[in-house]
Amino acid sequence: MLFQMWKAKSLCFKIISLNLLINFSVSQNSTSGEDVHIWIHKCTLNVNWTAENDVNGCEFETYHLKLFQNDTERRTFDTTSLMYTNDGISSNSVYRVEITTVMTCNGNQSDQRIRNKSISTFPEIQTKNITKRVSENTVLECPLTGAYQPLRFEWQHRIGTDETIVRNFTTSQVSLRNVSYRDMGLYDCTVHYTLCGKSNDLMTSRSLMSSIVFHVRGPPFIDTSTETLSILPGENITVPLQIISFPAPYEQVTVKSQGNNYVNHTVYFENTVVPLKAYGKTIDVEGYVTSLTMLNVSEMSFGTNTITVSNSLGHHSISFKIQRPDAENHIYNFIDVQKLTEENIEMEQKRSQSMFSCDGFAADEFQTDKILYDNEFAPGFK
Repeated sequence: MLFQMWKAKSLCFKIISLNLLINFSVSQNSTSGEDVHIWIHKCTLNVNWTAENDVNGCEFETYHLKLFQNDTERRTFDTTSLMYTNDGISSNSVYRVEITTVMTCNGNQSDQRIRNKSISTFPEIQTKNITKRVSENTVLECPLTGAYQPLRFEWQHRIGTDETIVRNFTTSQVSLRNVSYRDMGLYDCTVHYTLCGKSNDLMTSRSLMSSIVFHVRGPPFIDTSTETLSILPGENITVPLQIISFPAPYEQVTVKSQGNNYVNHTVYFENTVVPLKAYGKTIDVEGYVTSLTMLNVSEMSFGTNTITVSNSLGHHSISFKIQRPDAENHIYNFIDVQKLTEENIEMEQKRSQSMFSCDGFAADEFQTDKILYDNEFAPGFK
């Protein structure tokens, strides 16, 4: 009984292993020929291969190429080229190329090497990863493989932890110039297509969606506006920072005051989500937060200060201003008091003069005279 159970388990294991081997072989789409590259772009089959070197006194003569469709030979020819294309292939087939190297050895022809490679023409959904640096240019092409005739393309650019849609495109390719962190994210591409050799009818078309995960690497980016902080000399201040940085930022940041003195601070960056303005929307993306604390701030640090954050690819700076509390209000109040004092002195002088007049004058009349004296259209009264 135990032997029968062991035998059944062993047979089950062999079946599972065989299935895994079959699935693995099918996924490779080839039997041999690691130096043969075969791919399909829409309805065109493309093949290229590496050159054969002369060995053992034999000289290269030609390549004998055979093209098979579903194991049926379709074409045979000789070529000295290292590439082959075939337009108008079927969309529901498996194609295989057999490349035989023909050499001449001691005056006789000899087949030295046979390489095989196969591929399925059925359209397949793929996900592609692309990484670019800040300020670079790139072109995104829908990563859909197989033989098909594209009728229409639809792109959606998603970004952030919630994969918010920020842009839509209807072109076959998406060109990105001077890329920044707002261009990173997921680009979903839906292709409406017909099979090769069929009529281009949108009503009977099919559709498949593939995706590109677009990564952006570059210096830190701090999406923080310039702030003004009001303190007295000797007090402490704390500046919060929200940073997007791929790779991670260095823990040491630099503060430069208007007095041109540099001070290095060590901070701790916490991984979290931070807001990013991207194409008219504010999106939560992966980033870092920290707080920069400056202790016992001296008057030398009053004015404009610059914070610089760096990583292995560069640095980014923002500015903030330190001033005394209500500094502008104090100036205005002093001016108001000064004006009021001068007016009171002038009024008192006029009141004293009225005491020696015949009829006397009222205070309101002096105010009217004041307006008349300051009237630029009556210079004779000044």
